[in-house]
Order: sequence, then structure tokens, then C-alpha cells
Amino acid sequence: TSAMYWSVIGPIFITLLLLFVSGVNLLEESSDKRYGHREDYREYKQSVSNLIPFPPSIFRGMPQAIKVIFFFEWPMYSRQLNGGKLEESLASEQPQQPYQGHAVQR
Repeated sequence: TSAMYWSVIGPIFITLLLLFVSGVNLLEESSDKRYGHREDYREYKQSVSNLIPFPPSIFRGMPQAIKVIFFFEWPMYSRQLNGGKLEESLASEQPQQPYQGHAVQR
């Protein structure tokens, strides 16, 4: 019946919206613009999954392929951090504000 199809299409549609339209994409972009020049933010971002909660101590040591396949850690979520020119302009434009994320423990 058509209700069964909608029960499958609905969650897929919501997941696609979160991954590509709003949610993760917008949040990561605004955080990268605001805190991308800070080294502690970069370390935090490498040790925390952006969509699926997972312990940072385990996530940090995972191979990149596992992060991409199972945790949706795609390069499109870090595009603001990859360009050196943008990083330099951010450091000069943004006042130093404390990052509100959790401290990364090694």
C-alpha cells in the first residue's frame, strides 16, 4: 500500500534535508566562519562527530574512511576550514571570543 512507501520515503527525505539543506550544513558553516581560525576549535571538530553522537576518545582514533561512511564526515562540512585565505581573513576580522564547545582532552 502507499502508506508503506511513505513510511520509508519520509525518514529518507528528513535525513537528506538535515545533511544537505539545513541542519548540519548551516551549523557547520556558521561555526567554521566564527571559530575556524582557532586551533582548539579545529581539534574539537576533528574529535567530535557532527551528526551522530559518539565518544570523542574513540572517534578521534577512527580511520577517516569509517568516519565518512558511517558518521557522514564529508569534506563539504569543513569547506570553510580548508582555504588558507579565508582562514587568514577570519583571524583578522573576528574578535577573539571564547569557544563554547567542550575542551578536547588528549
